[in-house]
Amino acid sequence: MAEAETEGAGATAVDPVCQMTVAVADDTPTSVHGGQAYYFCCVPCQKAFDKDPARYLP
Repeated sequence: MAEAETEGAGATAVDPVCQMTVAVADDTPTSVHGGQAYYFCCVPCQKAFDKDPARYLP
C-alpha cells in the first residue's frame, strides 16, 4: 500500500521500492504517479521509482 495508512500525526506509508514503512511528514520524499501520492524512505528510492514506476507498482 503506497497511500498513507492514517491521516494527520502518525501517518505511515509503505515505500513501493524497498517496502519499508515510513512516517509521512512534510519532508518525506514523495512522488505522484497516476494521481496517487507515493512516499519513500529516502531520495534514492524516490528516484528509482520516478525512473520506472511500472517496475514497482502491482
